[in-house]
Amino acid sequence: MVTTPQRYRLSGQAVFTELDADNGVALHLDTKRYYALNGTGVYLWKRLEAEPQGRTDVELLEALVADYEVTREVAERTLAVFLQDLISEQLLQPAESA
Repeated sequence: MVTTPQRYRLSGQAVFTELDADNGVALHLDTKRYYALNGTGVYLWKRLEAEPQGRTDVELLEALVADYEVTREVAERTLAVFLQDLISEQLLQPAESA
């Protein structure tokens, strides 16, 4: 469960192309590795991309729950995996705490 909001922002070395509503590709410019994103990943990426200072995990969670037919618990798990995967691949970085 999210307790203290943490702000995240996309890496300056990450670029993204939306292929369609359900698919996208992120590229890390330094490593030259690319990553396929599903519809939920595309949705979250676009929300992060829209705010250069970053978004908090709470903002992202609330958006998922509001815009998808999903329980809060499922949204929390989905978001946690998304954030951890992008952080581990250096596509996303924690910013200052919210």
